[in-house]
Amino acid sequence: MLDDRWLLNNITREVGDERSNLFWKDSWLDGSSLNISFKGLFELFDDKLITVADMHALGRDVNGEAWKRRRRQFAREEELVRECVDRLSNVVLQV
Repeated sequence: MLDDRWLLNNITREVGDERSNLFWKDSWLDGSSLNISFKGLFELFDDKLITVADMHALGRDVNGEAWKRRRRQFAREEELVRECVDRLSNVVLQV
């Protein structure tokens, strides 16, 4: 079976200054904004204007501080976090 995301998973994209790109609202990953792709997850966060750099600094893995919310996650929300983290798994931030 052919992996239809092979090219996306193996291509390098230049985002620009991750300190000025908004994690949720800018189209910096796969050509769409995460607030559209993960609307249910986006609605749970207070800081909707967090930058890519700040999200990365908080720890973007599944158990990272970036995903902490004020209340316990529901099962579907946990699945959305895993899906989003999977999309971020090949992202490497460089100076």
